[in-house]
Amino acid sequence: MAKRPQRAPIDMLWDAQNGCCFHCGEPMMRKGSINHPLRRSREHLIPQSRGGKGKPVVVLAHRSCNSALGNPEPTPDEITRAESIYAVIGALFWSHRPYVPPPVGALSFPFADLAERLGVDA
Repeated sequence: MAKRPQRAPIDMLWDAQNGCCFHCGEPMMRKGSINHPLRRSREHLIPQSRGGKGKPVVVLAHRSCNSALGNPEPTPDEITRAESIYAVIGALFWSHRPYVPPPVGALSFPFADLAERLGVDA
């Protein structure tokens, strides 16, 4: 049996987010000029300037939404949405194995650390 080709994480993010911006929910451009405001870009949920380098949680956003946002701490809603995206990625990545989603309300790595940092109940 031939091995399935490994998919790049950005492609899994694209599929998990249905090609839509994490912040505004509108469709993104997958290809085209890298400087186009509607082009996809990697958004660090915990900004790198606030310590998001060690355990990065990356989502996709329009270049314009990403630039306009600045570097605030993520909201509890953003944490929940990112956790849902990563649950879909887990299902895509492990699609050859049975996938059992985590219990409702259970935060998984790296979200448990983030929730604790923000004082959100897990």
